Amino acid sequence: MEGMGICGKTGTAQRPTRKGRDHVTWFASFAPYEAPKYVVIVMVEEKNASGGVRCAPKAREIYKAIQKMERERLGQMAAK
Repeated sequence: MEGMGICGKTGTAQRPTRKGRDHVTWFASFAPYEAPKYVVIVMVEEKNASGGVRCAPKAREIYKAIQKMERERLGQMAAK
């Protein structure tokens, strides 16, 4: 992601239920890579899902929101 190096790992598990097996996928991450400050973990319960396809894009949205909040905070500090 531009301006923030992110490290992450996807995972998938099956969980037996009365209806068969449900899949749980996740993406665990931290950023910025150089000096970790944030941790984001996204989990999705859905058949045939993958952590990279379903979860990582949601984590990206969260990191974008974090970057936006940081820019706003820095702007407020500069204005003081």
